[in-house]
Amino acid sequence: MPEVDKNIVIFGAEVVSEDIIWEQFSRLEDKVSELISTCQTLEEEKADLISRLAETERILGERDTENKRLLEERTAIRSKIDNVLLKLEGVSSTSG
Repeated sequence: MPEVDKNIVIFGAEVVSEDIIWEQFSRLEDKVSELISTCQTLEEEKADLISRLAETERILGERDTENKRLLEERTAIRSKIDNVLLKLEGVSSTSG
């Protein structure tokens, strides 16, 4: 019986050594590890961005509330000024 080289694998018509196959598996394993690392980094960045977005929305909500309060205060001040002006007009028209 002819001697068989255990380091040779036949794929179709191509003869590939076992060392090459292990090297390809090693490269594939490295790429998978790199992909997993990239996914983990992206997940961490996503969590950070979600947190920053929530904080920004909270600040925006506070500023919106403050803006509404200031607009109400401004409206109240204008109303008081208008009332004072009307009283002054009444005083000047009755005394004149």
